[in-house]
Amino acid sequence: MVPFLETLFHPVPSESKRLLSEKWDALSEEFRTPQQLYGRHQEGCGATIGAMPKCDFACRGCYLSANANRIPASPIEDIKKQIRTLRAFLGPKGNLQLTDGELTLRDTDDVIHLIQYAYEVGLTPMLMTHGDTFRQDATLLPRLVQEGGLRELSLHIDTTQRGRLGYKHAVNETDLNPLRLEFAERIRSIRRDTGISLRTASTVTVTRENLAEVGEVFRCLLDLSDVYHLVSFLPAAQVGRSQAGFGGGVRMEDIWRELSLESARDLQHHLWVQGHPECNTMITGVSVQDGHSPVRFLPLVSGGQSPREEFPRKFVQRFGGIDFRDDTSRTAKLRATGLLLHAPKLMLWDGGRWLYAQIKHLYPEQRIMRLRQWCRGDIKTRPFSVVVHQFMSREEVDSPLGQERLAHCTFKVPDGDRLISMCEMNTLGHRERIYRTILDTYDPEPDDAKPSPRLTHTTDQPLDNPAFPERVHHNHSNP
Repeated sequence: MVPFLETLFHPVPSESKRLLSEKWDALSEEFRTPQQLYGRHQEGCGATIGAMPKCDFACRGCYLSANANRIPASPIEDIKKQIRTLRAFLGPKGNLQLTDGELTLRDTDDVIHLIQYAYEVGLTPMLMTHGDTFRQDATLLPRLVQEGGLRELSLHIDTTQRGRLGYKHAVNETDLNPLRLEFAERIRSIRRDTGISLRTASTVTVTRENLAEVGEVFRCLLDLSDVYHLVSFLPAAQVGRSQAGFGGGVRMEDIWRELSLESARDLQHHLWVQGHPECNTMITGVSVQDGHSPVRFLPLVSGGQSPREEFPRKFVQRFGGIDFRDDTSRTAKLRATGLLLHAPKLMLWDGGRWLYAQIKHLYPEQRIMRLRQWCRGDIKTRPFSVVVHQFMSREEVDSPLGQERLAHCTFKVPDGDRLISMCEMNTLGHRERIYRTILDTYDPEPDDAKPSPRLTHTTDQPLDNPAFPERVHHNHSNP
């Protein structure tokens, strides 16, 4: 079938439907709930390892191995093999995280090649970075966008990081809000200059020290929702070379409680689950901006029977796996038309009732006038989602609950020809073994013959001078 007819008559690709069905069947019965996205709408997430183990930060909650800064980057072909392995697991437009240590320290041409290759095999790559290399080299991010085709970026910004230029002594998350705004302005400029929409997320490590400030981070990013479309809060786990006693003490429900206080509503009523409910919870919603009023967050309810609640659940049941990312304008219109052809009542009647219910909830009075304002664009709505992902420590992995969570993991990393949980990678010695293999294969000099490593700081020592003051260009054979 020609591509445009395929999109019209099969708005959800057949391969996506097959993978979703397989993953739904693999879930334990107790997790097949109306709030479950894995196997119904999402096929999981995957990440690379060895693409660039080094990092020029010394964060207090670091999941890398102690010798990561001595490990050379794996050759391009090794990472491409990982990407192909993940493609079979993730399906069309699957979520691929290009990550390891700090990938932007790798030669720019290599990074561009990896981004392009991920798209070639049918994945949607997201570059995971602290972002400071973009501040040191203003040409880097535009190159990745224009030459590499990068369309998704995740910036890790929080007070647990050590080494950021201009923010060496940030104590509170609010101290970093100017940095979040700086990145937003940078991305707006790229959009204006290129006409390309760069979807941007932010990840935030959460500890007992900054738990009370997650609401402030949420508010800042919500106000910048024209740039940031997602924030992922990550309770710190005691793994890798994290500072002793740094991880643990924060659970997902603690974060949702803080976010509920900021939003003045109980957000836990709106949670979706991906895989095991102790691992991943999220809220999909929109930011709403009405004139000069403060930006508000409107979550899409994950379950329920009222008109305000039932449409998202019905839509996921009917069209789970649909993805408009990276569609051309023509393809997106065909895919949307396909929704109407397959389920006109759901899209027009149920969808219309649901939209009216959202307006009614936001504006109890003057609903028709507000609906007209929304249609004219006077009320701006933008997609905005919140994710909480709970990694495990070694002790948690060894527990019965930890083993149950591993069996339902949706976040995979290649280990040779197989895929394992990221928590396994971080806690059971797999990362150390993989790094050792890379070192022995591509840099086999005896330790006493090596020069002193360029990165010598440890994560419990504040970093006053970044080890990479300028952008580093190298290839895998000469790190």
